[in-house]
Amino acid sequence: MVLVSDIGNSNITIGIYDDEKLIMNARFCTDKKYTIDQFAISYHEIFNIKKINIEQIEGSIISSVVPEITMLVKEAIKIVTKADSLIVGPGIKTGLNILIDNPAELGADLVIASVAIKKKYPLPCICFDLGTATKVLVINKNGEFIGGAIAPGVKVSLNALSSGTSLLPYIGLDIPKKYIGKNTSDCMLSGSVLGTVEMLKGLKSRMSDEISEKFNTTVMTGGISSAKLAEYMNDNVIYDEYLLLDGLKEIYLKNK
Repeated sequence: MVLVSDIGNSNITIGIYDDEKLIMNARFCTDKKYTIDQFAISYHEIFNIKKINIEQIEGSIISSVVPEITMLVKEAIKIVTKADSLIVGPGIKTGLNILIDNPAELGADLVIASVAIKKKYPLPCICFDLGTATKVLVINKNGEFIGGAIAPGVKVSLNALSSGTSLLPYIGLDIPKKYIGKNTSDCMLSGSVLGTVEMLKGLKSRMSDEISEKFNTTVMTGGISSAKLAEYMNDNVIYDEYLLLDGLKEIYLKNK
């Protein structure tokens, strides 16, 4: 079995693959104050709850956009599973050609998502990864990452509205039923959530024009995206909850 760990700004998402099958997944908060022991406890408790036989974990791979805790998580995994972890970064084989100004600056999360897209879907493909940041990835017909876009995440936008104004309240994240809000909370949700959907529709159209091709596949993933949110795209969007975990598994196999 292989352990995969995706360290994001808000959550650490982990999965266990038995051959090609994802047999367990979980997530816990990214806490920069955690020690190695605290991360080890988090992993150990999840394995206990999910009834995973730790002795069968033979390998591990990590992607991270929070570099200050990457090595702590690696050491925690070593304590719990005895497995050394590969870390997605320079020098690791991905099979992905990155056609941007500085390929070294491409985030590990975008790399693993692109590797999974190349493996799983017809190309060209556009992917929307909704998390702390809203990220757009474009993979061309040759399976190359050619760029994208980054915008504030929906929750970040909502929190910015509340903290930057005197009268707008802090509200929970939800999907409004209508575009025209009838109260303050619904208006904020319409602007932040549905406004993001419309932004993504517009970016998709413009990016399609730039590559002079229609996208064969549109994928949505990330912690706050859902099948319901994808429906607002009105464009046969595929919601792939485990896209990044699948990408990590593929990269592990390439480097095994």
